[in-house]
Amino acid sequence: MVRSGVVRELRRPLVLASIFLLAATFFAYAGVVDHEFVGYDDGVYVSDNENVLGGLTASGIRWAFTTGYAGNWHPLTWISHMLDVDLFGVDPGAMASTNVVLHGITSVLLLVFVARVTGAFWPSVLIALAFSLHPLRVESVAWIAERKDVLSGLFFMTTLLAWLHYVRKPGVGTYTIVIVSLACGLMSKPVLVTLPCVLLLLDFWPLQRVRFEAGAGGSFARLVLEKLPLFLLVVVSSLVTMQVQAAGGAIRPETLSPLDHRIANALTSYLAYLGKIVWPSDLACFYPLPTSIEDVSPWTLPVFASAAFVIGVSVLAWRERRRRPWLGVGWLWFLGMLVPMIGLVQVGNQSMADRYTYLPAIGLSLWVVGSLLELGEPRARSLSIGLGMIVLVVFSLATRRQVEVWSDGTVLFEHALAVTENNSLAHYNLGTRLLRGTPARITDARPHLEAAVRIDPLHAGARLNLGAVHWLEDRPDQATVYFEQAVRLEPSNAEAHLSLGAARFEQRRIAEAIEHFEIAISLDPENASARSNLGSAYLSMGRFVEAVRSFERALSLEPGMQQASDGLREASLRLESAR
Repeated sequence: MVRSGVVRELRRPLVLASIFLLAATFFAYAGVVDHEFVGYDDGVYVSDNENVLGGLTASGIRWAFTTGYAGNWHPLTWISHMLDVDLFGVDPGAMASTNVVLHGITSVLLLVFVARVTGAFWPSVLIALAFSLHPLRVESVAWIAERKDVLSGLFFMTTLLAWLHYVRKPGVGTYTIVIVSLACGLMSKPVLVTLPCVLLLLDFWPLQRVRFEAGAGGSFARLVLEKLPLFLLVVVSSLVTMQVQAAGGAIRPETLSPLDHRIANALTSYLAYLGKIVWPSDLACFYPLPTSIEDVSPWTLPVFASAAFVIGVSVLAWRERRRRPWLGVGWLWFLGMLVPMIGLVQVGNQSMADRYTYLPAIGLSLWVVGSLLELGEPRARSLSIGLGMIVLVVFSLATRRQVEVWSDGTVLFEHALAVTENNSLAHYNLGTRLLRGTPARITDARPHLEAAVRIDPLHAGARLNLGAVHWLEDRPDQATVYFEQAVRLEPSNAEAHLSLGAARFEQRRIAEAIEHFEIAISLDPENASARSNLGSAYLSMGRFVEAVRSFERALSLEPGMQQASDGLREASLRLESAR
Protein backbone atom coordinates (compact mmCIF):
# COMPACT_ATOMS: atom_id res chain seq x y z
CA MET A 1 0.00 0.00 0.00
CA VAL A 2 1.27 3.49 -0.88
CA ARG A 3 2.54 5.66 1.97
CA SER A 4 0.62 8.85 2.78
CA GLY A 5 3.76 10.92 2.18
CA VAL A 6 3.84 9.81 -1.46
CA VAL A 7 0.19 10.76 -1.84
CA ARG A 8 0.87 14.28 -0.54
CA GLU A 9 3.71 14.69 -3.03
CA LEU A 10 1.31 13.88 -5.87
CA ARG A 11 -1.32 16.48 -4.98
CA ARG A 12 -0.05 19.34 -7.14
CA PRO A 13 0.75 17.14 -10.18
CA LEU A 14 -2.70 15.52 -9.84
CA VAL A 15 -4.43 18.90 -9.87
CA LEU A 16 -2.62 19.88 -13.08
CA ALA A 17 -3.24 16.48 -14.62
CA SER A 18 -6.94 16.70 -13.72
CA ILE A 19 -7.27 20.05 -15.48
CA PHE A 20 -5.56 18.63 -18.58
CA LEU A 21 -7.75 15.51 -18.43
CA LEU A 22 -10.95 17.56 -18.32
CA ALA A 23 -9.76 19.74 -21.18
CA ALA A 24 -8.92 16.68 -23.29
CA THR A 25 -12.33 15.15 -22.51
CA PHE A 26 -14.22 18.30 -23.46
CA PHE A 27 -12.16 18.60 -26.66
CA ALA A 28 -12.98 15.04 -27.71
CA TYR A 29 -16.71 15.41 -27.00
CA ALA A 30 -17.24 19.05 -28.01
CA GLY A 31 -19.49 18.01 -30.88
CA VAL A 32 -22.32 16.82 -28.62
CA VAL A 33 -23.59 20.39 -28.11
CA ASP A 34 -25.18 20.22 -31.58
CA HIS A 35 -26.68 16.75 -31.21
CA GLU A 36 -30.31 15.83 -31.70
CA PHE A 37 -32.30 13.01 -30.14
CA VAL A 38 -31.35 9.90 -32.13
CA GLY A 39 -34.73 8.17 -31.82
CA TYR A 40 -33.16 5.10 -30.21
CA ASP A 41 -34.51 4.90 -26.65
CA ASP A 42 -34.16 8.69 -26.27
CA GLY A 43 -37.94 8.95 -26.55
CA VAL A 44 -38.45 6.32 -23.86
CA TYR A 45 -36.04 8.04 -21.47
CA VAL A 46 -36.64 11.71 -22.21
CA SER A 47 -38.31 13.21 -25.27
CA ASP A 48 -41.59 11.21 -25.11
CA ASN A 49 -41.61 10.48 -21.39
CA GLU A 50 -44.21 12.71 -19.72
CA ASN A 51 -42.92 11.88 -16.24
CA VAL A 52 -39.46 13.14 -17.17
CA LEU A 53 -40.70 16.11 -19.19
CA GLY A 54 -42.57 17.33 -16.10
CA GLY A 55 -39.22 18.10 -14.49
CA LEU A 56 -38.17 17.42 -10.92
CA THR A 57 -41.37 17.20 -8.89
CA ALA A 58 -42.52 15.21 -5.87
CA SER A 59 -44.76 13.07 -8.06
CA GLY A 60 -41.92 12.56 -10.53
CA ILE A 61 -39.53 11.43 -7.80
CA ARG A 62 -42.19 9.07 -6.45
CA TRP A 63 -42.65 7.64 -9.96
CA ALA A 64 -38.87 7.22 -10.36
CA PHE A 65 -38.61 5.08 -7.22
CA THR A 66 -41.68 2.95 -7.92
CA THR A 67 -41.63 2.34 -11.66
CA GLY A 68 -40.15 -0.51 -13.64
CA TYR A 69 -40.72 1.41 -16.86
CA ALA A 70 -38.59 0.35 -19.83
CA GLY A 71 -37.61 -2.82 -17.96
CA ASN A 72 -35.35 -0.98 -15.52
CA TRP A 73 -35.32 0.20 -11.93
CA HIS A 74 -32.86 3.08 -11.76
CA PRO A 75 -34.52 5.96 -9.92
CA LEU A 76 -31.44 8.19 -9.78
CA THR A 77 -31.10 8.01 -13.56
CA TRP A 78 -34.71 9.11 -14.00
CA ILE A 79 -34.20 11.93 -11.50
CA SER A 80 -31.08 13.12 -13.32
CA HIS A 81 -33.07 13.36 -16.57
CA MET A 82 -35.79 15.32 -14.77
CA LEU A 83 -33.18 17.69 -13.39
CA ASP A 84 -31.88 18.23 -16.93
CA VAL A 85 -35.35 19.30 -18.02
CA ASP A 86 -35.53 21.79 -15.15
CA LEU A 87 -32.10 23.21 -15.95
CA PHE A 88 -32.06 23.19 -19.77
CA GLY A 89 -35.55 22.40 -21.01
CA VAL A 90 -35.79 19.69 -23.65
CA ASP A 91 -32.40 20.44 -25.18
CA PRO A 92 -30.61 17.30 -26.45
CA GLY A 93 -27.28 19.09 -26.83
CA ALA A 94 -27.32 20.25 -23.21
CA MET A 95 -28.38 16.80 -21.99
CA ALA A 96 -25.54 15.13 -23.89
CA SER A 97 -23.17 17.76 -22.49
CA THR A 98 -24.23 16.72 -18.99
CA ASN A 99 -23.10 13.20 -19.88
CA VAL A 100 -19.73 14.62 -20.93
CA VAL A 101 -19.33 16.47 -17.64
CA LEU A 102 -20.15 13.35 -15.64
CA HIS A 103 -17.73 11.32 -17.74
CA GLY A 104 -15.01 13.92 -17.23
CA ILE A 105 -15.48 13.90 -13.46
CA THR A 106 -15.40 10.09 -13.41
CA SER A 107 -12.14 10.16 -15.38
CA VAL A 108 -10.59 12.55 -12.84
CA LEU A 109 -11.72 10.32 -9.96
CA LEU A 110 -10.14 7.34 -11.71
CA LEU A 111 -6.90 9.28 -12.03
CA VAL A 112 -6.95 10.15 -8.33
CA PHE A 113 -7.81 6.61 -7.25
CA VAL A 114 -5.07 4.87 -9.26
CA ALA A 115 -2.49 7.46 -8.22
CA ARG A 116 -3.40 7.13 -4.54
CA VAL A 117 -3.47 3.35 -4.53
CA THR A 118 -0.28 2.82 -6.55
CA GLY A 119 1.71 6.03 -6.12
CA ALA A 120 2.48 5.90 -9.85
CA PHE A 121 1.71 9.29 -11.43
CA TRP A 122 2.31 8.86 -15.17
CA PRO A 123 0.75 5.38 -15.42
CA SER A 124 -2.30 6.80 -13.63
CA VAL A 125 -2.50 9.64 -16.16
CA LEU A 126 -2.33 7.14 -19.02
CA ILE A 127 -5.12 5.03 -17.53
CA ALA A 128 -7.39 8.01 -16.96
CA LEU A 129 -6.78 9.40 -20.46
CA ALA A 130 -7.38 5.99 -22.01
CA PHE A 131 -10.64 5.66 -20.11
CA SER A 132 -11.78 9.13 -21.08
CA LEU A 133 -10.70 9.26 -24.72
CA HIS A 134 -11.14 5.71 -26.02
CA PRO A 135 -13.70 5.57 -28.88
CA LEU A 136 -15.57 2.74 -27.13
CA ARG A 137 -16.69 5.31 -24.54
CA VAL A 138 -18.62 7.36 -27.11
CA GLU A 139 -21.80 5.29 -26.94
CA SER A 140 -22.02 5.72 -23.16
CA VAL A 141 -21.28 9.46 -23.30
CA ALA A 142 -22.83 10.82 -26.50
CA TRP A 143 -26.07 8.82 -26.22
CA ILE A 144 -28.52 10.66 -23.98
CA ALA A 145 -30.37 7.46 -23.08
CA GLU A 146 -27.15 6.05 -21.64
CA ARG A 147 -27.04 8.57 -18.80
CA LYS A 148 -27.21 5.51 -16.55
CA ASP A 149 -23.73 4.48 -17.70
CA VAL A 150 -21.93 7.71 -16.84
CA LEU A 151 -23.93 8.22 -13.65
CA SER A 152 -23.25 4.71 -12.36
CA GLY A 153 -19.61 5.15 -13.42
CA LEU A 154 -19.37 8.24 -11.23
CA PHE A 155 -20.67 6.34 -8.21
CA PHE A 156 -18.42 3.39 -9.06
CA MET A 157 -15.41 5.64 -8.65
CA THR A 158 -16.70 7.35 -5.49
CA THR A 159 -17.22 3.87 -4.02
CA LEU A 160 -13.65 2.86 -4.84
CA LEU A 161 -12.27 6.06 -3.29
CA ALA A 162 -14.48 5.64 -0.22
CA TRP A 163 -13.27 2.04 0.11
CA LEU A 164 -9.66 3.14 -0.10
CA HIS A 165 -10.35 5.65 2.68
CA TYR A 166 -11.99 2.89 4.75
CA VAL A 167 -9.01 0.56 4.27
CA ARG A 168 -6.65 3.24 5.56
CA LYS A 169 -8.96 4.54 8.31
CA PRO A 170 -11.49 1.83 9.19
CA GLY A 171 -14.63 2.94 10.95
CA VAL A 172 -18.43 2.85 10.88
CA GLY A 173 -18.61 6.28 9.28
CA THR A 174 -16.29 5.50 6.40
CA TYR A 175 -17.97 2.12 5.80
CA THR A 176 -21.37 3.84 5.74
CA ILE A 177 -20.11 6.14 2.99
CA VAL A 178 -19.10 3.06 0.98
CA ILE A 179 -22.57 1.53 1.37
CA VAL A 180 -24.37 4.77 0.44
CA SER A 181 -22.15 5.30 -2.60
CA LEU A 182 -22.70 1.75 -3.84
CA ALA A 183 -26.45 2.06 -3.26
CA CYS A 184 -26.51 5.25 -5.35
CA GLY A 185 -24.60 3.46 -8.11
CA LEU A 186 -27.03 0.54 -8.11
CA MET A 187 -29.92 3.01 -8.29
CA SER A 188 -28.27 4.51 -11.37
CA LYS A 189 -27.59 1.22 -13.15
CA PRO A 190 -27.53 -2.23 -11.52
CA VAL A 191 -24.38 -3.18 -13.43
CA LEU A 192 -22.45 -2.35 -10.26
CA VAL A 193 -23.52 -5.68 -8.73
CA THR A 194 -19.99 -6.92 -9.38
CA LEU A 195 -18.33 -4.09 -7.43
CA PRO A 196 -17.81 -6.02 -4.16
CA CYS A 197 -15.86 -8.61 -6.17
CA VAL A 198 -13.74 -5.80 -7.62
CA LEU A 199 -12.94 -4.70 -4.07
CA LEU A 200 -11.80 -8.24 -3.27
CA LEU A 201 -9.52 -8.17 -6.30
CA LEU A 202 -8.03 -4.88 -5.12
CA ASP A 203 -7.29 -6.54 -1.77
CA PHE A 204 -4.81 -8.77 -3.65
CA TRP A 205 -3.31 -5.95 -5.69
CA PRO A 206 -2.48 -3.16 -5.30
CA LEU A 207 -3.75 -2.95 -1.69
CA GLN A 208 -1.91 -6.22 -0.84
CA ARG A 209 -4.17 -6.99 2.10
CA VAL A 210 -3.92 -10.70 1.26
CA ARG A 211 -1.39 -12.68 -0.75
CA PHE A 212 -1.42 -15.75 -2.97
CA GLU A 213 0.34 -18.07 -0.57
CA ALA A 214 -0.33 -21.01 1.73
CA GLY A 215 -2.23 -20.14 4.86
CA ALA A 216 -3.87 -17.05 3.37
CA GLY A 217 -7.32 -18.62 3.35
CA GLY A 218 -8.23 -17.23 6.75
CA SER A 219 -7.29 -13.69 5.73
CA PHE A 220 -9.30 -13.99 2.53
CA ALA A 221 -12.35 -15.27 4.43
CA ARG A 222 -12.08 -12.28 6.75
CA LEU A 223 -12.01 -9.90 3.80
CA VAL A 224 -15.08 -11.57 2.28
CA LEU A 225 -16.94 -11.27 5.59
CA GLU A 226 -15.90 -7.63 5.79
CA LYS A 227 -17.81 -7.00 2.53
CA LEU A 228 -20.90 -8.98 3.50
CA PRO A 229 -23.20 -5.90 3.74
CA LEU A 230 -22.12 -4.91 0.23
CA PHE A 231 -22.83 -8.40 -1.11
CA LEU A 232 -26.28 -8.34 0.53
CA LEU A 233 -26.96 -4.99 -1.12
CA VAL A 234 -26.10 -6.28 -4.59
CA VAL A 235 -28.16 -9.43 -4.06
CA VAL A 236 -31.22 -7.29 -3.35
CA SER A 237 -30.47 -5.15 -6.40
CA SER A 238 -30.07 -8.25 -8.59
CA LEU A 239 -33.41 -9.68 -7.47
CA VAL A 240 -35.19 -6.39 -8.13
CA THR A 241 -33.54 -6.05 -11.54
CA MET A 242 -34.44 -9.58 -12.63
CA GLN A 243 -38.04 -9.12 -11.51
CA VAL A 244 -38.40 -5.77 -13.29
CA GLN A 245 -36.78 -7.00 -16.51
CA ALA A 246 -38.89 -10.15 -16.56
CA ALA A 247 -42.07 -8.12 -15.99
CA GLY A 248 -41.06 -5.70 -18.73
CA GLY A 249 -40.40 -8.48 -21.24
CA ALA A 250 -36.75 -7.46 -21.60
CA ILE A 251 -35.34 -10.97 -21.13
CA ARG A 252 -35.14 -12.85 -24.41
CA PRO A 253 -37.08 -16.17 -24.33
CA GLU A 254 -35.16 -19.45 -24.04
CA THR A 255 -36.64 -20.58 -27.37
CA LEU A 256 -34.95 -17.68 -29.15
CA SER A 257 -31.67 -17.87 -27.21
CA PRO A 258 -30.76 -21.46 -26.25
CA LEU A 259 -28.15 -21.76 -23.50
CA ASP A 260 -25.45 -23.19 -25.76
CA HIS A 261 -25.88 -20.27 -28.16
CA ARG A 262 -25.61 -17.79 -25.30
CA ILE A 263 -22.43 -19.40 -23.98
CA ALA A 264 -20.90 -19.40 -27.46
CA ASN A 265 -21.81 -15.74 -27.98
CA ALA A 266 -20.34 -14.84 -24.58
CA LEU A 267 -17.00 -16.47 -25.45
CA THR A 268 -16.72 -14.80 -28.85
CA SER A 269 -17.84 -11.48 -27.35
CA TYR A 270 -14.97 -11.48 -24.87
CA LEU A 271 -12.51 -11.77 -27.73
CA ALA A 272 -14.42 -9.21 -29.81
CA TYR A 273 -14.32 -6.71 -26.95
CA LEU A 274 -10.58 -7.19 -26.61
CA GLY A 275 -10.21 -6.61 -30.33
CA LYS A 276 -12.15 -3.36 -30.22
CA ILE A 277 -10.24 -2.16 -27.18
CA VAL A 278 -6.97 -2.63 -29.07
CA TRP A 279 -8.28 -1.54 -32.47
CA PRO A 280 -11.59 0.38 -32.12
CA SER A 281 -12.90 0.21 -35.69
CA ASP A 282 -16.36 -0.46 -37.18
CA LEU A 283 -18.11 0.65 -33.99
CA ALA A 284 -21.91 0.45 -34.19
CA CYS A 285 -24.86 1.34 -32.00
CA PHE A 286 -26.13 -2.23 -32.36
CA TYR A 287 -24.38 -5.53 -33.07
CA PRO A 288 -27.06 -8.09 -34.01
CA LEU A 289 -27.24 -11.63 -32.78
CA PRO A 290 -27.10 -14.34 -35.45
CA THR A 291 -30.56 -14.46 -37.00
CA SER A 292 -30.77 -18.25 -37.23
CA ILE A 293 -32.07 -20.10 -34.17
CA GLU A 294 -32.23 -23.47 -35.91
CA ASP A 295 -30.90 -26.52 -34.13
CA VAL A 296 -27.37 -26.04 -35.40
CA SER A 297 -24.40 -26.35 -33.10
CA PRO A 298 -22.89 -22.94 -32.28
CA TRP A 299 -19.57 -24.55 -31.41
CA THR A 300 -17.62 -23.44 -34.44
CA LEU A 301 -13.89 -22.84 -34.81
CA PRO A 302 -14.12 -19.12 -33.77
CA VAL A 303 -15.93 -20.15 -30.59
CA PHE A 304 -13.29 -22.73 -29.70
CA ALA A 305 -10.55 -20.24 -30.50
CA SER A 306 -12.16 -17.67 -28.21
CA ALA A 307 -12.54 -20.24 -25.43
CA ALA A 308 -8.89 -21.27 -25.83
CA PHE A 309 -7.78 -17.64 -25.65
CA VAL A 310 -9.81 -16.88 -22.51
CA ILE A 311 -8.55 -20.05 -20.82
CA GLY A 312 -4.99 -19.39 -21.93
CA VAL A 313 -4.85 -15.87 -20.51
CA SER A 314 -6.51 -17.10 -17.31
CA VAL A 315 -3.88 -19.83 -16.89
CA LEU A 316 -1.08 -17.34 -17.53
CA ALA A 317 -2.53 -14.95 -14.96
CA TRP A 318 -2.72 -17.76 -12.39
CA ARG A 319 0.85 -18.85 -13.01
CA GLU A 320 2.05 -15.25 -12.61
CA ARG A 321 -0.16 -14.54 -9.56
CA ARG A 322 2.77 -13.99 -7.18
CA ARG A 323 5.23 -12.24 -9.45
CA ARG A 324 2.71 -10.20 -11.49
CA PRO A 325 -0.55 -10.08 -9.51
CA TRP A 326 -1.79 -7.19 -11.65
CA LEU A 327 -2.26 -9.62 -14.54
CA GLY A 328 -4.86 -11.69 -12.69
CA VAL A 329 -6.53 -8.71 -11.01
CA GLY A 330 -6.96 -6.83 -14.27
CA TRP A 331 -8.08 -9.91 -16.20
CA LEU A 332 -10.66 -10.98 -13.60
CA TRP A 333 -11.89 -7.38 -13.33
CA PHE A 334 -12.51 -7.40 -17.11
CA LEU A 335 -14.09 -10.86 -17.23
CA GLY A 336 -16.15 -10.45 -14.07
CA MET A 337 -17.59 -7.01 -14.68
CA LEU A 338 -18.79 -8.12 -18.11
CA VAL A 339 -20.68 -11.13 -16.70
CA PRO A 340 -24.00 -9.28 -16.12
CA MET A 341 -23.90 -8.00 -19.73
CA ILE A 342 -22.17 -10.80 -21.62
CA GLY A 343 -25.46 -12.44 -22.60
CA LEU A 344 -25.64 -15.50 -20.36
CA VAL A 345 -29.00 -14.00 -19.39
CA GLN A 346 -29.95 -12.48 -22.74
CA VAL A 347 -31.54 -9.04 -22.33
CA GLY A 348 -32.40 -7.55 -25.70
CA ASN A 349 -31.27 -8.75 -29.12
CA GLN A 350 -27.69 -7.46 -29.25
CA SER A 351 -24.70 -9.79 -29.32
CA MET A 352 -22.50 -7.16 -27.64
CA ALA A 353 -22.43 -3.39 -27.10
CA ASP A 354 -19.72 -0.74 -26.89
CA ARG A 355 -21.30 0.68 -23.72
CA TYR A 356 -20.77 -2.61 -21.91
CA THR A 357 -17.01 -1.95 -21.82
CA TYR A 358 -17.39 1.33 -19.91
CA LEU A 359 -16.15 0.01 -16.55
CA PRO A 360 -14.83 -3.50 -17.38
CA ALA A 361 -12.09 -2.09 -19.65
CA ILE A 362 -10.54 -0.33 -16.65
CA GLY A 363 -9.39 -3.75 -15.45
CA LEU A 364 -7.27 -4.30 -18.54
CA SER A 365 -5.76 -0.82 -18.19
CA LEU A 366 -4.33 -1.94 -14.84
CA TRP A 367 -1.96 -4.03 -16.94
CA VAL A 368 -0.46 -0.73 -18.10
CA VAL A 369 0.26 0.30 -14.50
CA GLY A 370 1.74 -3.08 -13.60
CA SER A 371 3.88 -3.24 -16.72
CA LEU A 372 5.25 0.28 -16.28
CA LEU A 373 5.99 -0.27 -12.60
CA GLU A 374 7.88 -3.42 -13.57
CA LEU A 375 10.12 -1.47 -15.94
CA GLY A 376 13.17 -0.62 -13.89
CA GLU A 377 14.91 1.45 -16.56
CA PRO A 378 13.64 5.08 -16.46
CA ARG A 379 14.36 5.59 -20.16
CA ALA A 380 12.32 2.53 -21.11
CA ARG A 381 9.48 3.71 -18.91
CA SER A 382 9.60 7.22 -20.42
CA LEU A 383 9.59 5.78 -23.94
CA SER A 384 6.59 3.58 -23.13
CA ILE A 385 4.68 6.51 -21.66
CA GLY A 386 5.51 8.64 -24.72
CA LEU A 387 4.25 5.94 -27.10
CA GLY A 388 1.12 5.62 -24.99
CA MET A 389 0.48 9.35 -25.30
CA ILE A 390 0.77 9.15 -29.09
CA VAL A 391 -1.79 6.34 -29.17
CA LEU A 392 -4.11 8.42 -26.99
CA VAL A 393 -3.89 11.36 -29.38
CA VAL A 394 -5.00 9.04 -32.19
CA PHE A 395 -7.80 7.70 -29.97
CA SER A 396 -9.01 11.22 -29.17
CA LEU A 397 -9.28 12.08 -32.88
CA ALA A 398 -11.12 8.82 -33.53
CA THR A 399 -13.46 9.64 -30.66
CA ARG A 400 -14.27 13.04 -32.19
CA ARG A 401 -15.24 11.29 -35.41
CA GLN A 402 -17.32 8.71 -33.57
CA VAL A 403 -19.11 11.50 -31.69
CA GLU A 404 -20.29 12.82 -35.07
CA VAL A 405 -21.91 9.43 -35.77
CA TRP A 406 -24.25 10.05 -32.82
CA SER A 407 -25.29 13.52 -34.03
CA ASP A 408 -28.71 12.33 -35.24
CA GLY A 409 -30.56 9.09 -35.82
CA THR A 410 -30.24 8.99 -39.60
CA VAL A 411 -26.45 9.25 -39.48
CA LEU A 412 -26.31 6.76 -36.60
CA PHE A 413 -28.27 4.00 -38.32
CA GLU A 414 -26.74 4.54 -41.74
CA HIS A 415 -23.34 4.10 -40.10
CA ALA A 416 -24.52 0.94 -38.32
CA LEU A 417 -25.65 -0.53 -41.65
CA ALA A 418 -22.29 0.35 -43.20
CA VAL A 419 -20.24 -1.53 -40.57
CA THR A 420 -22.51 -4.49 -39.70
CA GLU A 421 -24.51 -7.13 -41.55
CA ASN A 422 -28.09 -8.36 -41.14
CA ASN A 423 -28.86 -5.50 -38.77
CA SER A 424 -32.64 -5.54 -38.48
CA LEU A 425 -32.70 -2.91 -35.73
CA ALA A 426 -30.73 -0.40 -37.83
CA HIS A 427 -32.94 -1.05 -40.88
CA TYR A 428 -36.08 -0.71 -38.75
CA ASN A 429 -35.01 2.51 -37.05
CA LEU A 430 -33.76 4.12 -40.25
CA GLY A 431 -36.92 3.09 -42.10
CA THR A 432 -39.08 4.46 -39.30
CA ARG A 433 -37.24 7.80 -39.34
CA LEU A 434 -37.71 8.07 -43.11
CA LEU A 435 -41.38 7.12 -42.76
CA ARG A 436 -41.94 9.92 -40.25
CA GLY A 437 -40.01 12.46 -42.31
CA THR A 438 -41.10 14.29 -45.45
CA PRO A 439 -43.51 12.59 -47.87
CA ALA A 440 -40.68 12.37 -50.39
CA ARG A 441 -38.76 9.99 -48.09
CA ILE A 442 -41.58 7.47 -47.62
CA THR A 443 -40.51 5.48 -50.67
CA ASP A 444 -36.97 5.36 -49.26
CA ALA A 445 -38.34 3.86 -46.04
CA ARG A 446 -39.82 0.78 -47.70
CA PRO A 447 -36.61 -1.14 -48.57
CA HIS A 448 -35.28 -0.69 -45.03
CA LEU A 449 -38.49 -1.93 -43.43
CA GLU A 450 -38.65 -4.83 -45.89
CA ALA A 451 -35.08 -5.71 -44.95
CA ALA A 452 -35.97 -5.58 -41.24
CA VAL A 453 -38.87 -7.99 -41.83
CA ARG A 454 -36.70 -10.31 -43.92
CA ILE A 455 -33.93 -10.44 -41.29
CA ASP A 456 -36.29 -10.68 -38.31
CA PRO A 457 -39.66 -12.17 -39.34
CA LEU A 458 -40.93 -11.81 -35.76
CA HIS A 459 -40.43 -8.01 -35.68
CA ALA A 460 -43.99 -6.70 -35.24
CA GLY A 461 -42.96 -3.04 -35.36
CA ALA A 462 -41.27 -3.46 -38.75
CA ARG A 463 -44.41 -5.09 -40.18
CA LEU A 464 -46.60 -2.37 -38.70
CA ASN A 465 -44.51 0.42 -40.22
CA LEU A 466 -44.20 -1.39 -43.54
CA GLY A 467 -47.99 -1.52 -43.55
CA ALA A 468 -48.03 2.23 -42.91
CA VAL A 469 -45.81 2.76 -45.98
CA HIS A 470 -48.22 0.78 -48.16
CA TRP A 471 -51.14 2.69 -46.66
CA LEU A 472 -49.57 6.06 -47.48
CA GLU A 473 -48.73 4.82 -50.97
CA ASP A 474 -52.44 4.01 -51.45
CA ARG A 475 -52.14 0.22 -51.29
CA PRO A 476 -54.68 -0.50 -48.51
CA ASP A 477 -54.95 -4.23 -49.18
CA GLN A 478 -51.21 -4.82 -48.74
CA ALA A 479 -51.19 -2.50 -45.75
CA THR A 480 -53.98 -4.46 -44.07
CA VAL A 481 -52.04 -7.71 -44.43
CA TYR A 482 -49.07 -6.23 -42.56
CA PHE A 483 -51.33 -4.72 -39.88
CA GLU A 484 -52.91 -8.14 -39.31
CA GLN A 485 -49.48 -9.74 -39.04
CA ALA A 486 -48.34 -7.10 -36.55
CA VAL A 487 -51.37 -7.75 -34.33
CA ARG A 488 -50.77 -11.51 -34.43
CA LEU A 489 -47.09 -11.11 -33.55
CA GLU A 490 -47.67 -8.55 -30.80
CA PRO A 491 -51.27 -8.54 -29.52
CA SER A 492 -50.36 -5.98 -26.84
CA ASN A 493 -49.28 -3.37 -29.41
CA ALA A 494 -51.82 -0.55 -29.22
CA GLU A 495 -50.61 1.10 -32.45
CA ALA A 496 -51.04 -2.18 -34.36
CA HIS A 497 -54.66 -2.46 -33.22
CA LEU A 498 -55.24 1.22 -34.03
CA SER A 499 -53.87 0.78 -37.56
CA LEU A 500 -55.83 -2.42 -38.19
CA GLY A 501 -58.95 -0.75 -36.84
CA ALA A 502 -58.47 2.15 -39.27
CA ALA A 503 -58.08 -0.33 -42.14
CA ARG A 504 -61.25 -2.17 -41.12
CA PHE A 505 -63.09 1.16 -40.93
CA GLU A 506 -62.07 2.00 -44.50
CA GLN A 507 -63.31 -1.45 -45.55
CA ARG A 508 -66.66 -0.58 -43.87
CA ARG A 509 -66.20 -3.46 -41.41
CA ILE A 510 -67.24 -1.13 -38.63
CA ALA A 511 -67.87 -3.69 -35.87
CA GLU A 512 -64.35 -5.08 -36.29
CA ALA A 513 -62.93 -1.56 -36.38
CA ILE A 514 -64.63 -0.73 -33.07
CA GLU A 515 -63.25 -3.92 -31.53
CA HIS A 516 -59.68 -2.99 -32.45
CA PHE A 517 -60.09 0.65 -31.37
CA GLU A 518 -61.39 -0.50 -27.98
CA ILE A 519 -58.44 -2.89 -27.57
CA ALA A 520 -56.07 -0.07 -28.46
CA ILE A 521 -57.68 2.12 -25.80
CA SER A 522 -57.50 -0.63 -23.19
CA LEU A 523 -53.78 -0.98 -23.93
CA ASP A 524 -53.14 2.78 -24.11
CA PRO A 525 -55.89 4.78 -22.37
CA GLU A 526 -54.18 8.09 -23.21
CA ASN A 527 -54.22 7.47 -26.97
CA ALA A 528 -56.24 10.37 -28.38
CA SER A 529 -56.20 9.01 -31.95
CA ALA A 530 -57.77 5.71 -30.87
CA ARG A 531 -60.59 7.53 -29.07
CA SER A 532 -61.19 9.87 -32.01
CA ASN A 533 -61.29 6.95 -34.46
CA LEU A 534 -63.67 5.13 -32.14
CA GLY A 535 -65.85 8.23 -32.20
CA SER A 536 -65.85 8.21 -35.99
CA ALA A 537 -66.87 4.54 -35.99
CA TYR A 538 -69.74 5.22 -33.56
CA LEU A 539 -70.81 8.21 -35.67
CA SER A 540 -70.99 6.09 -38.82
CA MET A 541 -73.26 3.64 -36.98
CA GLY A 542 -75.58 6.38 -35.69
CA ARG A 543 -74.48 5.88 -32.08
CA PHE A 544 -74.24 9.63 -31.52
CA VAL A 545 -74.09 9.69 -27.70
CA GLU A 546 -71.13 7.33 -27.65
CA ALA A 547 -69.54 9.26 -30.51
CA VAL A 548 -69.79 12.54 -28.58
CA ARG A 549 -68.21 10.96 -25.50
CA SER A 550 -65.33 9.50 -27.52
CA PHE A 551 -64.60 12.78 -29.30
CA GLU A 552 -64.77 14.74 -26.03
CA ARG A 553 -62.36 12.34 -24.40
CA ALA A 554 -60.00 12.61 -27.38
CA LEU A 555 -60.05 16.42 -27.14
CA SER A 556 -59.37 16.29 -23.40
CA LEU A 557 -56.22 14.32 -24.21
CA GLU A 558 -55.23 16.40 -27.24
CA PRO A 559 -57.14 19.73 -27.25
CA GLY A 560 -56.09 20.84 -30.74
CA MET A 561 -57.00 17.62 -32.54
CA GLN A 562 -58.82 18.65 -35.73
CA GLN A 563 -60.36 15.24 -36.49
CA ALA A 564 -61.91 15.02 -33.03
CA SER A 565 -63.10 18.64 -33.12
CA ASP A 566 -64.84 18.19 -36.49
CA GLY A 567 -66.26 14.84 -35.40
CA LEU A 568 -67.63 16.28 -32.15
CA ARG A 569 -69.34 19.10 -34.05
CA GLU A 570 -70.98 16.69 -36.48
CA ALA A 571 -71.97 14.17 -33.80
CA SER A 572 -73.49 16.93 -31.64
CA LEU A 573 -75.55 18.29 -34.58
CA ARG A 574 -76.83 14.85 -35.45
CA LEU A 575 -77.67 14.15 -31.84
CA GLU A 576 -79.68 17.38 -31.64
CA SER A 577 -81.49 16.53 -34.89
CA ALA A 578 -82.31 13.05 -33.62
CA ARG A 579 -83.91 14.56 -30.53
